[in-house]
Amino acid sequence: MPLLSPLNVRSVKDGWILLEPLHWDIDGLRFAVPAGFKTDLASIPSCLRWIISNDNPNIRAPAVLHDYLLALGDDRNEADQIFYLALRECGVNSFVAFVMFLAVWLYTLFVAGRNNG
Repeated sequence: MPLLSPLNVRSVKDGWILLEPLHWDIDGLRFAVPAGFKTDLASIPSCLRWIISNDNPNIRAPAVLHDYLLALGDDRNEADQIFYLALRECGVNSFVAFVMFLAVWLYTLFVAGRNNG
């Protein structure tokens, strides 16, 4: 089980605040998202909400980890891959996990990449 602690967040203006640290172990890599980290949880485009629900608890913790890795300045491609692994480990089926991975990868390719260069 990669998620070593429960997700505990509180809604705030423009997002969510992590109330307790979030600990992960994914393929032997350990991650700790600190309490106080602000996230948007999962930003799911409306065109994908028929496949992926914003309310799905299995996607929220992986989304927090992904946001945190990006906030640290980690490589986007690596963060996207870890996001996919975290989704699968949290019980998200392979199709939905792939769609979510593809969405963040396409964002990296077309939006974030454009902003970095």
